[in-house]
Amino acid sequence: MKGPGLLAAVHWLEVVALAGLVIASLRRAEDRDGNAWSTPLDGRIVALLAVLLVASLPGRVLPPGSIELRHVVAGVSIYYTLAVLLAREPEACETAWITFPAAAVALGLHALWAATSGLEHLAAMSAQADAAWRGHHALATPLFLATLLTLGRALERGASPVWRLAALVGAIGCGLHLAASGSPFVTHSLGRLEDPLGFSTAVVIVLVLHGLGRLAWSMSRERRWEAPRWWGGMAATTFLGAGVLFRPGPPGEGLVLLAVVCGAVIVGEQSLPPAVQPIAALEPPARHRRAA
Repeated sequence: MKGPGLLAAVHWLEVVALAGLVIASLRRAEDRDGNAWSTPLDGRIVALLAVLLVASLPGRVLPPGSIELRHVVAGVSIYYTLAVLLAREPEACETAWITFPAAAVALGLHALWAATSGLEHLAAMSAQADAAWRGHHALATPLFLATLLTLGRALERGASPVWRLAALVGAIGCGLHLAASGSPFVTHSLGRLEDPLGFSTAVVIVLVLHGLGRLAWSMSRERRWEAPRWWGGMAATTFLGAGVLFRPGPPGEGLVLLAVVCGAVIVGEQSLPPAVQPIAALEPPARHRRAA
């Protein structure tokens, strides 16, 4: 797994997302539904773009560890492209969920493969990925995020064994990364919040994640038969929020892309009617009900 190759793939994905946004915009322009592009996070996203735009002005520099404007613009384009698609197609939303076990398995197996040559080799490959993706723990953090989301689906009643296997592979990979490179979170990173722009950026990102967490919480109560997946969503947004405060370096492009897909899935599903609840969960069998 070569860093430059991965970086090129991520850049191409951003280009495809931007093109998809333009095409979707042209198609949706003919739709009479004026709210087709609206999401519960629009105000927070505009605030984040405004803060980063100010930081990009000449003479202003965000503190180390902050996310770049380019990543945010690409992420926003992917978010809206996916959100519009997922809000209209239940099958597309279910397909998007597959991103998380796929990432957990791919990154988990990579960690297992690298660890066969020793934890030092895994640490070296992680450092190489950090340099290529311009991130901090650029392999471990997206693996942690993907594993949390996969675990939520794996804990659902009647979940496929594939989800459980993917969660197990991801968890093993997380353990190996922790043993090789240590925790991705450190307390001394809080010092960058003393910078006004750094503080403003962190606050707005946390507000975005808070909005996603509230949506996941509400769906865990409204769709109790799907509660584990939304618990996984809440755990994922908490993990991302902790990263904003306690990660000393930038998140890396892999984590940004997974986080955007996570946000689009949560927002897309909350706008869809819930899937049919299993009959067994609706009411007990007739033989257990009292006669009227």
